Parts: sequence; C-alpha cells; structure tokens
Amino acid sequence: MIRALAIVAAIALSIALPFAAWGQDAARCGEPPSLQLHVGELPKLARAVRNNTPVRVLILSTAMGSGLTTMDQAYPSRFQYYLQRRLPKLPMTMATSVKAGETAVQMLRALRKGLVNKPDLVIWQTGTVDAAQQLDAAGFAQALIEGRSAIRETGAELVLIGPQFSRRAGAIVEFRPYIEEMVHVEQAYGVPLLDRFAIMRYWADHGLVNLDGDRDTWAATAAFVHDCIGAFLAEKVLKAVGIE
Repeated sequence: MIRALAIVAAIALSIALPFAAWGQDAARCGEPPSLQLHVGELPKLARAVRNNTPVRVLILSTAMGSGLTTMDQAYPSRFQYYLQRRLPKLPMTMATSVKAGETAVQMLRALRKGLVNKPDLVIWQTGTVDAAQQLDAAGFAQALIEGRSAIRETGAELVLIGPQFSRRAGAIVEFRPYIEEMVHVEQAYGVPLLDRFAIMRYWADHGLVNLDGDRDTWAATAAFVHDCIGAFLAEKVLKAVGIE
C-alpha cells in the first residue's frame, strides 16, 4: 500500500508545463485527436441547457489542489468557468468530493453520499489509484458500472475522467487495462469519457509539455494543467449536449 501511494504521489508530482496559462481557450492547450471522438450523450442535461433550468454538478476526484495557489485554479472551477462562458444563462452549482488515494470501489461510498443531494451531472475522475495498486481491472470496471447504475437511479448522468500520463509513472505502472475498461464503459453505455491519459501523452509526444520535470517546475505550472483539463472537460460536455 505504501509503495502504491508513493507511486500515486509520483504521478501527481510529475506534471510540468513550460508556460503558464490562466483562462486560456481549449484550442491554445493543443488539440489531441482523442478530443474529436464523440461518444456518449447527455440528454437530460441537454434539456436543462435548452430550458435554462438549474443544474447541480458533483465532481468526484482522487486528487486536487496540490501545487495550486487557490482552489479557483483547480479543474472543477475552470470547467465551470468555461461551461458558463458558453452557457451564461444556465444556473449552475457545483460540489466536489476529493478522496485522495481511494480506488474506484472505495469512491462508491462518496458517490452514494453525494447522490443524496440529487445532482444532475456527476463527473467521476478515477483510475490512477487502481492502476498504481495494480488491482483487478475487471473489478475496476464493475465499480464503474455499479456507480453508473446508482447515478441513473437518481435521474442523473455521468461523465468519466481517466488517469494521468507521465513517462516516469508509465515505466512502473501499467495503465492500459484500466483505460481500456473505461473506454468499454464509454462505448457500451454511452458515458462520455475525457481520456486524460491520451491528452497528456499527446502533449508529451509533441514536445508541448514536460511531464517529468522536478517539483519546482511542476508547482509553477500546475494551474495550466488544471486550466486545460477544465477547458477540455467543458468541451466534452458541450458536445454531449449537442453544442459544438
């Protein structure tokens, strides 16, 4: 367990970008091919957008805030900023639940607790901890399916965010089985998936980002990472409700 948590910490500290970006558009963060994939729909959210009815969002995450000056720089706040910039008349409230070091199975408890407040949209970031601990990928997938069922029972909809990428972490952790399970859930159940692994690998492969820099470099540029992920997440949601 200690080794697994150390790996998770190494993954988090491996994020580094060569330039800062507060409030930038998604296009300025690069355009990874995975962003062009449009799988999954959010019909209930689409109706809320058309009618400008209040929307409640719940975000579940395994890590957030490390290296940031304020939580306003974290990807949930950036997601809300970008979404409401496109949909200024949409009333929107957001709650976050951060469960550091928890697996998808463990996060189900926080999910069920959060569903009591009747969110309309649940955004679930997971996969990094399961991969770091090399848990059974089929069990990981079952947790996602179970979570999706619980969300649907309350009338809410789900968007998934996959694990991070860095070459350093990839040398000791096998992420692919968990990403493949998330893609399966996306394709089999129509759940929109933001493939964070593919996005960050694209940045690294094209020399746009150093994902294995030292702590000082990472800490100085974490805001850019969260800003871009927030922008890409808003783009994913907008596509799922039929807005290009």
